[in-house]
Amino acid sequence: MANNNKALDESVRNIFSLPQVVDIERQILDLYRNMTHSRGEHRPDKERIKQLLLDRKEMLDKEFVMGVGYQQLLSELNDALRQQLIKLHENILKTYHALKSANIKGDLSVVGKCFLGYEYSKIHPVQTIRCKKIWYMLNGTLDKFDEMYEGGVCGIDGWHYNASYDDAESLDNLLYINADDRNWDDWFKDDPLTVNMQIVYPIHWLLEYTVFSIFDILWVRDFNIELCTEMDYGTDVCRDDEEPDFDLLDY
Repeated sequence: MANNNKALDESVRNIFSLPQVVDIERQILDLYRNMTHSRGEHRPDKERIKQLLLDRKEMLDKEFVMGVGYQQLLSELNDALRQQLIKLHENILKTYHALKSANIKGDLSVVGKCFLGYEYSKIHPVQTIRCKKIWYMLNGTLDKFDEMYEGGVCGIDGWHYNASYDDAESLDNLLYINADDRNWDDWFKDDPLTVNMQIVYPIHWLLEYTVFSIFDILWVRDFNIELCTEMDYGTDVCRDDEEPDFDLLDY
């Protein structure tokens, strides 16, 4: 297995050394450096960087071929992320019920967000300065280049809990969106090596909707958790007026 790991690591290093990958990553970093040293509106540069990050993702993902080595890495990532999401779920419920028991008024919700570790993975086979810089751009440490990742791995806005919908406290709702087979391996096209892995939905979200490539996330084992509360309440004591009928021409 050690020889297989060495072969896999060397294969990954070769992929990241492909001229087209090196070129697009240098374009991204050059654009970012120019953006940070210039004045004025940076929206065109940010949009261009995001497109290049998406092009990079597509380029790398095309090089991915599932094998036993990648299956093991995916399983380890899936297990590590699942454990963090379970802890996140527990803390969300504890926070919500603690605030509710304090008779806090208003419409209360607790939002949990889970992000891939801010630090570049030390076990990633590629440890170049270029790749480390790209990682900080991917995970939003330097700037927000991907609105699909602003809420972390659980979706655009993170995971909201306010006990007002069915299965609100269901852990499956967070891990699998209550999918019957509890396995989000769509991105892997139902590969025989992934059909029984019970891949959590956030991995599908990352691979399907964000700028992260499969080669960026397979070696992630650390995560950052954010928890915040939201409250909505009105200051009017009572309201006797009805909502206006906008079909009437009474103005």
